Amino acid sequence: MNIPPRLSNTSTDYLAHTPSADTQRLAPQAPMLRQAPPTLSDAQNSASTTTARGAENADMDTALNSIMDALSSLLGNIKQLVAQLSPKKTEPNTPAPIPANPRYEPHTAKPYSQTALVDGFRQQRGTMNCVTVAGIKAAMQRFGGPNEIYSSVQKTPDGYDISMRDNPNRIFHVTNEEIDEATQKSGFTGNNEKMLKEANFMYAVSAKRAQFENNDGRASESFSAALATLDSWEHTHEGLYRLGLKNYVEQTSAIDLANGAPGVMASDNHVYTVLNGRKDDYGTLGYRPAPWDSALKLR
Repeated sequence: MNIPPRLSNTSTDYLAHTPSADTQRLAPQAPMLRQAPPTLSDAQNSASTTTARGAENADMDTALNSIMDALSSLLGNIKQLVAQLSPKKTEPNTPAPIPANPRYEPHTAKPYSQTALVDGFRQQRGTMNCVTVAGIKAAMQRFGGPNEIYSSVQKTPDGYDISMRDNPNRIFHVTNEEIDEATQKSGFTGNNEKMLKEANFMYAVSAKRAQFENNDGRASESFSAALATLDSWEHTHEGLYRLGLKNYVEQTSAIDLANGAPGVMASDNHVYTVLNGRKDDYGTLGYRPAPWDSALKLR
C-alpha cells in the first residue's frame, strides 16, 4: 500500500523526537545525610562512660582479691587443723621423751623441822584420812622427802616407779594421772608448796600400795577405790606401813613424841603427830598429849 509522502514524513518526525531508552532520565534520589562532627558534650559523655566502666572493673578486682585472700586463709587454717589432728609419728628406735609432771619433781631433801611441818601441809577438816596424813608427816620429820623415805624413785614416760624400804625388789608404778587424782582427793592445803607436792605424791603412792594389797577388801577394784579406802577408819600404824617403814616402827609413849621423836599416836578417834611438844591439830598446835598414852615412833 502506498503511504502518502506527507504521512510518511510525519511518522518519521515523531520517531525522531521520541527519546530512546538510553536517554531516559532517572528518578531523582533522596539526598544523603551527612553525620555531624562530635561535640564536646559527646566526648565528655564518652569519657564518663569509660570511667564508670573502669571503676566497676576495679571494684570487681578488689572483690575478687578479697575472696582469694579469704580462701587462702581458710586453706591455711584447714592445714593447721589437719596437722593438729594427725597422730604424731615417733621415729623408730627413738625413746619417747619423758614428760615433766608440774605437780611433783623428786628432789633430794633433808628431814623437815617440826615447825615447818605444822602448816607446811595439813589435813582438811571433815576428812578421815588422818592415818595417812600423820604417817607422812612423821616420815618427813624422820627422813625428808620421797627420795629419802622410799628406797628409790624413778621417773618413767607416764609417771614414776617406786620401791620401798621393806621390799626394794617390789615396784609400785603410779601414773601422772593418778597423782593428779590423788591431789584432787587428798584435800591437802599448806603454805609450803614443795612439801605440799611431796605429800600429795606420797598420798598417791600410798593409794597404789593400798590397791596392790586390796585394802579393806575393795581397794583392788581401781585406783579410785583405793583412794577411798584411805579416807576411812584405819589402824594407827597403817599409814607408816604403806610408806614401807614397817621395819622402822617401834612402840613407845606420848612423852617420847613430845620430846621430839618422830611418830604418831591416837586419841578421841583421831590419829596425829606431835610437833613441838603438842598435838598437830589440822595444821595448828593443840594441847600437850598425856605423857603415858600409847604411841608409835620411827627409830
